Amino acid sequence: MSVSHAEDIEISLCDGKPPQIPEDKELILLSSFERIRSVEADLERTKRVLNATVVKQKALVETLESVQESSSRVKKRMFCS
Repeated sequence: MSVSHAEDIEISLCDGKPPQIPEDKELILLSSFERIRSVEADLERTKRVLNATVVKQKALVETLESVQESSSRVKKRMFCS
């Protein structure tokens, strides 16, 4: 058996096997993926809270503007009388 033939056999055997990740590295990867999922979930919750806060702030601004407008009308009436 020639060296070239042996290399061909080794290559064909390696091609048929799925790549193996050492168990410790696989555990590190799985842990990293879990942390990424956790951070993504935290970001999604934060995004929802921020959106709800913006909606509340807009409502407060509208209310404040309405109160200021009403107050301004009352002052004009008092000075015009």
